[in-house]
Amino acid sequence: MAASLDVLRNHCAHGNRVWNRKAVFQSDRLNLAMLEFPNLLAHLQTSTTAPMDHRVYFHATTTTYLLRAFDPKTSWPARFVDVMATFPQSVEALGLSGPSMGGFPKDWRSQDLWR
Repeated sequence: MAASLDVLRNHCAHGNRVWNRKAVFQSDRLNLAMLEFPNLLAHLQTSTTAPMDHRVYFHATTTTYLLRAFDPKTSWPARFVDVMATFPQSVEALGLSGPSMGGFPKDWRSQDLWR
């Protein structure tokens, strides 16, 4: 997970796109046995949209998991959901890069990780 966040940090720091870029570290390589709460990230391995969700959504989920591990009361996941709710759904209808191009599954908000 740390390698993925390191690459994400470098992309952001150097002005590279991250929205629809595939994650270097793929979810099928996640070792859920090493995690305290593997069920929170299990949906990444069982996704029917992989490798589409190996994009910014993958980074958002791993970031959320780590933030909650460090601070269970963090408000970042709720704020992220709120920000994504403001994303205009009409952009995909125009052929632009919407949430699905960022790897967001249709039911992502219903995952335990985001509650």
